[in-house]
Amino acid sequence: MVCTLVPSALWCCLPVPPSDYVGHHIDYVLNLLPVSASARCPPFWSALCQILCHFDMICHPDIEYNSSSAPGQVWIDKSSATTLP
Repeated sequence: MVCTLVPSALWCCLPVPPSDYVGHHIDYVLNLLPVSASARCPPFWSALCQILCHFDMICHPDIEYNSSSAPGQVWIDKSSATTLP
């Protein structure tokens, strides 16, 4: 089950749960996130954050959201930064 108010292109970026998975697609993807603070962000992180942002905007239409950076960008930047010796 997916929310049709969220662009379908975002849903396509998420890992697909196994056919025997009982639960929501978002729950499955959240359970795939690493638990280590030093872990790199997974490739689906940006899409997941955008989907959750859509949910937040749908549930709270009166709030003004800051769109100066993409949702989840901090972890993306941290993961792509190279470490210097």
